[in-house]
Amino acid sequence: MFRYRFGSTAALLLLPILGFNLAAADEARVFTNTEGKEITGKIVKADDRTVTLELEGGRVVTGGLALFSEKDRDYIAKWREENPVKITYDFEVRMSRDRTDREKIREGNIIVIYEKWKYKLLIENRSKAGIDGTTVDGLELRYNLVKEPKANANLASTHHRDMRASGGLMVKARKLSLEPIEYLRDIEVLTETIPIDHSELAPGWYYTDGSKDEKNDAFNGIWIRLVDEDGAIVAEARHGIPDGDPMPWIEPTQTQSE
Repeated sequence: MFRYRFGSTAALLLLPILGFNLAAADEARVFTNTEGKEITGKIVKADDRTVTLELEGGRVVTGGLALFSEKDRDYIAKWREENPVKITYDFEVRMSRDRTDREKIREGNIIVIYEKWKYKLLIENRSKAGIDGTTVDGLELRYNLVKEPKANANLASTHHRDMRASGGLMVKARKLSLEPIEYLRDIEVLTETIPIDHSELAPGWYYTDGSKDEKNDAFNGIWIRLVDEDGAIVAEARHGIPDGDPMPWIEPTQTQSE
């Protein structure tokens, strides 16, 4: 099984505690809880459940959002809108490919073996929002399954109907929306299958040009991209396809079938 660690940073705020800007860092205010008790501090971090305040003197405290007054909750909500926590995307992907089907057919003087292969991807989320691990949602997986067709196979044109030709290669380009991935958890994704054909001359037959009697497709591999809700590529990786390979990426227009 192939392992690949990759990630990207989405414009992190370079402050001791991530998630607030310089203007907000200087703004201390009086917060009031639901019992009328007051505390003076400035927000350094907030989510939909808790708020972290830096008090006078530098002490840092965290409390549940429900403990604050309605006016404070409105202020905190506005602060969160103006100071979104940026995500550092970080994933580990383990990739392996397996044959799912195999059929041997005699086509005139040629014996053809038709196979179907697919990839299994295990995508582990190690992303963080600020300094905390975070669930990642709204990602789309896009991939190119790539082969070089070489086999003499009568059914190859039929099998290639949903693939695109690119520089002597055949590419199956697909996309699918990923379910939310919790921090330090992984999800399993199976790609669609790609046809890999093998052909050889039947016994007693030979090519007059002296070429070898076997002609087999080459399964080059897979190229994947993870894309966020804004269409930005947050990570990508290849398996079986060298990083320096000049083959062009084909943007998927078809959604993976179930």
